[in-house]
Amino acid sequence: MVQDVLSEKAKRNELTICLEKEIPLTEDLKSKGAKIITYNKLGHTPRSRFTIVDFEKEGARVAVGVHEHGKQVIQEFRSGEHPFFAVSEDMVKFLLKANANGIS
Repeated sequence: MVQDVLSEKAKRNELTICLEKEIPLTEDLKSKGAKIITYNKLGHTPRSRFTIVDFEKEGARVAVGVHEHGKQVIQEFRSGEHPFFAVSEDMVKFLLKANANGIS
């Protein structure tokens, strides 16, 4: 189950989640060691959603859900191979800095 995988990552301090506001699942993951970053105070809800796998590690990649031919498809982009990875990583780092400075 996905929740079990997230829980294990949280326990190993390998999970950072950025979302508009905390929900019961993220509160539980935070108590287990996950870093939870919210952006509701910024007054903008992004249209895009993505996941960075192995954030700040060698071989990191970003997974993005897109609609193609009437169905949802997940595309992955590796660090250094596609500009979308750099943009996604920058967005997460901006949110982390904003959170650390009490902005978000």
